[in-house]
Amino acid sequence: MSDALNTTTPQRSEFLQELRRAATVLPEGRALGVIVFDLRRLLRTNEVYGDAVGDHLFQAVGERLHKLREGKGPVFCVGDGRFAITVQAVSAAILQLAAQQMLKMLEQPLDIDSHRLSVHLTCGGASYPAHTSKPETLLNCAEQALSGAKYLRVRYMDYSDMPESHRLGDWNIEKEVIQAIEQNSLELYFQPKIHIPSQTVAGAEALLRWRSPTRGYVSPELFIPYIENAGLSYELQKWVLNTALRLGRDWLDRYPDFALAVNISPEFVSNPELSNLVLGALGIWDAEPENLVLELTETVLLWERNRSIDNLESLRVTGVSVAIDDFGTGYSSLEYFKDLPANQLKIDKAFVFRMLDHPADGDMVGLMIRLAHIFGMQVVAEGVEDAASLHRLAAMGCEQAQGYYFCKPIPRDAFTEWMHAFDPAQYFR
Repeated sequence: MSDALNTTTPQRSEFLQELRRAATVLPEGRALGVIVFDLRRLLRTNEVYGDAVGDHLFQAVGERLHKLREGKGPVFCVGDGRFAITVQAVSAAILQLAAQQMLKMLEQPLDIDSHRLSVHLTCGGASYPAHTSKPETLLNCAEQALSGAKYLRVRYMDYSDMPESHRLGDWNIEKEVIQAIEQNSLELYFQPKIHIPSQTVAGAEALLRWRSPTRGYVSPELFIPYIENAGLSYELQKWVLNTALRLGRDWLDRYPDFALAVNISPEFVSNPELSNLVLGALGIWDAEPENLVLELTETVLLWERNRSIDNLESLRVTGVSVAIDDFGTGYSSLEYFKDLPANQLKIDKAFVFRMLDHPADGDMVGLMIRLAHIFGMQVVAEGVEDAASLHRLAAMGCEQAQGYYFCKPIPRDAFTEWMHAFDPAQYFR
């Protein structure tokens, strides 16, 4: 893309050739950096304004980046909504600085076909030879960092900042996880939620699991961003909802008040199909809305706030519960909190883990419980790992507890056996 910007055809092979060429002429003591830019919400732009507007937006962002890079190197389209560039750098800090400087210029609003559109980008960076001994795998490393940035909702992540277990080298995880969806080889595990006052099983959270045929167990934190990048969020949410209700059908028959909790991607909450998807799944599996809890993080309000709130409210009035997950770690402010139509608040396990040894964390847990009660919400504490924590939560007025003290996430049949054998005296002592 040195002479003309091409946003219609991915140029991955051309970019890989550029990486090999750049590596051969790299001055001694210098590093070859790659930055991948991902245009967020492009699929949503296509849904709201039409494919033509989305195409023009992507083209305009690419041209803006091309202009910024004039005389410094070419710009390549390496996928849907994604550009890549090379940068000569001496450290990860310089690579990040270069990305941040470009983001500041690139994220100015654009007028596209009479629409004023915001521009939001996420970046990932990697360097040769620090992160790989093969220049041609540098793009893959940068895209892994990009996926990490998207999962953590940060604007930029360097490959060196990723946990060692998440560094995949040249593994084509995206291709493999897409095949897993197509071949129905994902799994759901279940972890119980205990109602503290009655000492009974209140329900379970359905948790996504995947065992790669080449790498074994893979953390959802690692593979879910690749599913979202591939535009398969709808297919994933549909599979999770229907599979959870199908596997939990016997529990709902045996325990009418049992509630299945399913995690919903923040970006999907604003999807106009959310309500139809949820209510359709309930109808297919003959489940009541009261048997379903949708768990979502506070970051949901970063994605089309009004539409997200309307979607959640339309579901809540049918009887579906809404839970704010991981509370205390994201955008925890009263401004966000008061607007979410939620029935439950889930306190993040990081606070529960530390509350017995660190008074400040205990005070925070108590404060969050009181805040939830003021807004008419019930509270679920995650990360309960011992009897002392359970007793402390009970004294604070927490309604539900979840954690390894009761049971780790396990497959459906094992969960059924655990539930039938559940004896509250074993835990409430």
